[in-house]
Parts: sequence; structure tokens; C-alpha cells
Amino acid sequence: MEVFALITAFCFLSASIGLAAENNNLAWMSLLLANRMIASSSVKEEVITIDESSATDIVATNTDSSGETELQVSGDLAGLTQAGSLLYILPGSDDRFPFGVTGRVTGITNNGDGTKNVILEKITYADIFKEAKFDLSDIPLDANNFIGVIAPSGVQAASVEPRIAKMALGGEIYSFRDGAIEVRASNKIYRQLSTTKDGTINAGTVSLNMAVELAKMGDGVENNTMSPVGVNGSVGFVITGALDNIKLTNKHEFSLAKGLESADLRVDGDFNFDVKFNGGGAVKFGYFSQAWKEVEDVSFSTLGVSAKLTGLSSGDKIGKYPLAGLVWSVPCPNTCPVITGSTQTPLRQAKAMGVIVWLYLTLEGEFSLEGELSLARLNPADLSLGIKKPAGGDFEIIRSLERKSASNRLIEAPHLNGTFGAQLKAGITTDLDFFVSGVRIANAGLDVVALTKMELTGDLSYGTDSLNSPWDWEGDACFRNSIGAGAIARASASLGVEIDTSWKDVSLSMEYGIQIPTDEEMDEAGWHGAWFTVLGEDICVGTGGPLPECSTTFLNLCSTDATCSTVGGYWYNDKCNHTPSISTIVYEEDFSTNPSFTSLASTYAYWNSAEGYYYVRTRDDLNYKYWAYSPNLGLVDTSKPTLIELDVMFEYQDWGTYPGIRFYSEEPTEINAQESFRISNAYADGVYKKIQIYDVTGRNSNLTPTISDDVWYHISINLNGDMTANIQVTNKSNGSVIFSKDNTPFKPDSFRYIGIGYYNQPNYGDSWSPIRLDNVKIAQ
Repeated sequence: MEVFALITAFCFLSASIGLAAENNNLAWMSLLLANRMIASSSVKEEVITIDESSATDIVATNTDSSGETELQVSGDLAGLTQAGSLLYILPGSDDRFPFGVTGRVTGITNNGDGTKNVILEKITYADIFKEAKFDLSDIPLDANNFIGVIAPSGVQAASVEPRIAKMALGGEIYSFRDGAIEVRASNKIYRQLSTTKDGTINAGTVSLNMAVELAKMGDGVENNTMSPVGVNGSVGFVITGALDNIKLTNKHEFSLAKGLESADLRVDGDFNFDVKFNGGGAVKFGYFSQAWKEVEDVSFSTLGVSAKLTGLSSGDKIGKYPLAGLVWSVPCPNTCPVITGSTQTPLRQAKAMGVIVWLYLTLEGEFSLEGELSLARLNPADLSLGIKKPAGGDFEIIRSLERKSASNRLIEAPHLNGTFGAQLKAGITTDLDFFVSGVRIANAGLDVVALTKMELTGDLSYGTDSLNSPWDWEGDACFRNSIGAGAIARASASLGVEIDTSWKDVSLSMEYGIQIPTDEEMDEAGWHGAWFTVLGEDICVGTGGPLPECSTTFLNLCSTDATCSTVGGYWYNDKCNHTPSISTIVYEEDFSTNPSFTSLASTYAYWNSAEGYYYVRTRDDLNYKYWAYSPNLGLVDTSKPTLIELDVMFEYQDWGTYPGIRFYSEEPTEINAQESFRISNAYADGVYKKIQIYDVTGRNSNLTPTISDDVWYHISINLNGDMTANIQVTNKSNGSVIFSKDNTPFKPDSFRYIGIGYYNQPNYGDSWSPIRLDNVKIAQ
């Protein structure tokens, strides 16, 4: 069965409310679903609400690859829609919008025939509502309100025997990826005929039997040195487990005057996972951009919403492989008649709100293995995960995890038998996105991971019986160096208004959140809530075993130049390294003197001698070549360890204009000359004011968080000589590191020239977007 995704997150079940212009009366809507489900909300006067009758004014719609929605509108809707307008298309108002659309108009094109093309960007909860109140408790998440799965194609069933969706009298079974994920619940007719007459729905089961081969994990992994364990099989991961008796609670009260007054947003259920690795050798993990792109593309093809999935930011993606997003919505309750077919509200159209339960495989770093490894094991446990805010109080993270059997430890991360060397963060993550009206209002996550810098031989399990108890060791092994392991809890609330909270601002869009423990706490030895760290010790468990010696795998155990050289390492900075030292300056320019760049439009591209930098005033048109390039630097061989550093400032970031620094193997008299890699300002559909660093050879892309105008940023790219790089971007005004990634895939060609500026077609940009360059250094 093809994997598909439909996010359902809407709170309006009343009749259509018509097309509401800026001067309309306050639109009130309310919902009563049985005695346990109550919701009411009021929409802002300026929101243009589109119902079944006015949806005919939408001539065409398109969602592009960035997640933005483009509508062609006509009639009264075309007359009302202006730049900045807020559109809310009611769910079910048109076959094209089964779950509605919310968005702000950011671009308008008049077509000359009375129609307009409008571009929508995502909006926040506060953009739509004046106030809202929900009281929905213990809503079962089972096959009856299960919508679908979001997953990359690399996720397959661990069993080779294909299974298909099937129906039985006693239960419904939906199978995805030929049995990789199965969702079960009692079917509707069986419930109605049963002796249970109180309307209770017994929540169903989600069974996991997934496999991910290294070869199918895309560009976030290097697997050429790994081989399968045993005669048959392939290198990769097998994820087994189940989610049982899952229930959603969504209680919140919101108003523009007071922000989020109270909230209780959580998912409860019985969870268990086991993540095993099948392979021997050495492997590096990084950024799984190919898998994430596939997940987003699958989502865009079916969502029909105004922006890409909230919650899938670049920060979420680093070091995480998406296994599955399990999507539920709140349907008509069990009290609706189902046998006669005369339902009060058709099932799967009575959508009050929704939740996505995400499962990620956390993998960042490198390890070598000879033996068996379970990265993370969560034995059967009762999980409650979410956020809570009492009226007048501060937020707290709900992160209860209690084991169901006294015979098993609650968590083990890792559990291994063999020889293992690692600098690795690995485990499994459960993440929740809570939606209302197409807007994610909150997120909560729990990472069960181990952060290891260690070498060991033996049989070892590191775990705990409780999140409130210290972690300890079981088995028969000795190891050196350090390990941190436990459960990292994260949560955030995003409403578009400032809220009274003890949390810190985690974005520029009024999103507040917290992580327990903090990154700083995890770096410190000792017990930190549900996290325990051991630093720089030799530890033996049981009778112990021989500690590993200096080798290619364990370079940190090579304590002299001689032993380092013996195993093929490079000795410098008082330690043994995989790559040779970078010591020779190839090119260095601080622009205090004339850099002898060639300018193709001296009015716009020139050396600023007074302030000591190179300046190009770019614009997205072909009237001039807003472009300059350096002298011939000689061949910079990127197959060797290479350090590239520079400072860059973007004076005014304009949509559709991409000023940047580009590296070329041939003289770049044209911007489209043979390119090695680039550093550019990205401001386009779905990418807002960021620095993008990517190699043209492999299209390995790195996007920073949103940056500011008129701020100098220092960029450091350290090529490791093995088609990976360590990349860091620092805000020079305050010294903060805004982006950092080690050992990320990066495959630039060798180069001779540096180009600066931008020009292209078609002409999108309406404004100047200047760029400044300073302090360039290239060393090998």
C-alpha cells in the first residue's frame, strides 16, 4: 500500500459562514462532541473565510516543492484579496480542500482577465483567532481516526513476506509499507454489536516491524566499509515495537489579550521500541537530507496546505532519520450511528484537531563495530508526553515514563556484545506535533539516546529502571573515555503571541520552548534528571575484559608520535589524527590593500578602500553583471584537508535575489562558469533569509537559521579530505555560533577562483541586495 499523509487539524464542524471581508461581524463557531469534547473559537474580523459557496471563486490551486500554496482567484474573492490578506478556507468546502487551507497573501499577480494569482505563506494561531477554548480529553487514537503514514521509501518491512491491508470481524487492520507499520482497532460494526453499551472506544495498536538498509538511507551515511553480519542479509537497522492504547488530550484556552492562559496537550499510551544494527566495520552518519526531502514531498502532494510541515525545521533534521509520521485526527465520537449509515457527521470529516506522532532514528557521528549492537531499547512502558500550563502558572514538560514489567529495565542505550568504538549520538526519538486549524500550536519530544565517546570490548548494557534513577551498567566489559545516556525531553508552544512563560524564546516567530537537560548539563559529569554522564574514566563491569589498544579505530589511544604513525595516523596538537595537519596558507586577503579582483560592472562591484572590504550591489536582473572575481589562486585541491574561512555581510535580503560567494575551477567571466561550491543568501519559497552552503558536485546543502541584515558572519569550512566537512557559522557581532555541523557530506571540486555577486533571469527581485566580503583565508 502506498504511504500517504493527510494532516487533519481543524476545529469547525458548523455550517458554512460565507465569505468574510475585513469589515465583517465577528464569526463565532463552536463544537460539542459528546460530553467530553467541547470547543469554541472566534475568528478575527479581518480573516477572509471561504465556505462552500465562495470556494467556487478559486479557479485553480497549486502547492510547489517549497510547500507554499498558489491560488488563482476570481469574482468577489479576487476583489477582496490584497497583499497581507489572511485566508481561511473551511475544511470540506471544496473537494480540492478536504482539510482546509490557512495562509497570508505575500504575492499577487493580476492576470488581466479579472483573476489574480496569490501566494500564501503559513500563519500562526494568533493570526486567525481572537480567542479559543477546547476541552477534549482521552480521545483514543486508533484505526478509526488514523489518517496515514509519512515515511521515506527507505523504510521497509523487516519481514520479506509481503502483507496487505485486511479486514476482520473483530478488528480493522491497516498495513503500510507491506507490513512495516500496522494499525489495528475494533471495527465499527463489531463495537456496536458488542455488549459494551457505554460508547467507550478501546484504543488500538500500532505495530512496528521496520528495516532501513544503509544503502537506502541516502546521502546522510557512508557505508562503503560496512558488511552484513552473517552469510545473508544486508547492513542496516531493524526497528521493532508497538504503540498501544494511545489517547490524545487537548485542552487549551487562548485569547489575544492574555495569550495562552492554560494548556494540557499530551499523548498517553503504552510504548516499546528496539533499534538493532546488523553490520560490521566502520560507518559515518550525518544529515539525511534525501530522506527528509522525500518525506516533505510526499506530504506536499496530499496536504494542500499553505506552508511546509511545521516542526520539520533544519534543526529537527540534523542527525535524525525519519522513520514514520503517524497522523491522527479527532473524528465524530462513538455515539454517532454507524450501522444505518445515517451518521450525524460523516466519519473523517468531523475533525476537531489532530496530532502527528513522529518516530526518528537518531544517528550522528561515527562508529566501528564487530558484534551485536542495540542502539536503544525502550522496554514496555507507560508513556505520557506533552506540555502543561495551569492558569496563571508556567509551562512544564509532561514526560512520564513508567515500566510495565519488573523483570525488564525501562531503558537500555546502548546494549551491545562485541568490540565497539564510537563518537556517536544514537537512539530513537518520539516527537509530537499538535495541530488546530492547520497551525501547529505545540510540540513535545523525548529522545532516548546515548552520546558516546568510547571504546570497549565485551557484553554491556547501560540503562535504568526509572527516569528518576541513575543509570548503571550490566554485563561483562571494560571501556575507556566517556558516555552520556538517558532521556532528553523537549517542548515548545507556538501561537504567534508573546506568552507568560518561564521558557526561553527559541525562534523569531514567538515560539517558546525548553529542553531538559540542557546541552550544557549533558556535557557535565554526573546525574542531571533523566541523564547521566561519565567523563574520562576507565570502567570495568563484571569480570571485565581487555581494553582496546592503539589502532586505526582507536586513534585516541595512541599516545606518542611513533605509535600514531604505526597505525597510519598523523601526530599534531599532541594527539593522533585521521587527517594531516592544515598548515600552508594558499590564499589570504583582508582587503586592506587592493585585492586585484576583476569587476564586470565597476559601478556596482568594487573594492571599498576606505572600510577595507569588497562590495557588490546585486539585483536580480540582466541589465548589468553585478559580479567580480579574484585573481587565479592556483589549483586548490579539495581532495586534501583544506580550511576555507571568510566573513560575509548581506545588507538587504530580497526575495528572488541570491548574492553569494562562489568557487570556480575556471575563470568566471560569467556567473554560470564551472562551479565547485557556493555560499549564498537564500530567500525564496519556503527558505527565509538564510545562508546556504552547498557543493555543486553532490548538492549536499546546508542551511543556517534565519540571519539578520547588516550583520557580519564568519564562515568556516574545514574539508576533511574524505568528502566530508566541518562547517560553522558565527555571528561576529556577539560571537554566537548559529550553525555547526561536523563530518557532514561535502564534495566540492578543486577550484582556482573566487567569485562574488549575483545576476540571473527571470527578473524576480525588485530591490537591491548588496553583499560584502572580508577576511578570506584558504589553507592546506
